Amino acid sequence: MQILLGAATTLFSGFTISSELNHIEETLLYNLKNKVYNIAIFNHAIEDEELVSVKTSYEKLYLVIEKNSPLAKKDGIYLSELDNKDILLYSQIGFWYELLKSKAPNANLLIQHDDNTFNTLINTTSFPSFATNKSLSRRSISNYKTLIPILDKEATVDYYCVVLKDNYKKFNNLFNYVKNHENIHNI
Repeated sequence: MQILLGAATTLFSGFTISSELNHIEETLLYNLKNKVYNIAIFNHAIEDEELVSVKTSYEKLYLVIEKNSPLAKKDGIYLSELDNKDILLYSQIGFWYELLKSKAPNANLLIQHDDNTFNTLINTTSFPSFATNKSLSRRSISNYKTLIPILDKEATVDYYCVVLKDNYKKFNNLFNYVKNHENIHNI
């Protein structure tokens, strides 16, 4: 999202750029079709003859764990294997929270609301936490921790920028820029 906002600011310098986090798909689609929004981002393609969906990036979820943990020997882990475990979690993770709660409903989530505190705790405690290929660009993981891929199919998500068909050409350069620069943040 940061790359999209930065590119939009550069490519559309005469326009006001704003963003809003909204998880209600119907609201996003309504506002897009009624030209309240020019672009909306979804974690799936939208099938609608008035709209165009362009895949621009993906996100993959990882468990961050100490290298000496028994789980660190695994090539991957399912979220259900984390049920009944203490897990350090940042509060601003969107749909990832619901996925974790559905797959590991009894996990003891140690939720942190402050980004700096969360960063400190992931590197100074033995609690496992999560990272994605995108969040790793903002976080430094200490040398005594390792990343274990989450194997659930829902732990890899494609992102789509969705626009009105009439606006596709206007935003095509933006989509191409984001696609090319998002690859930098992929593991």
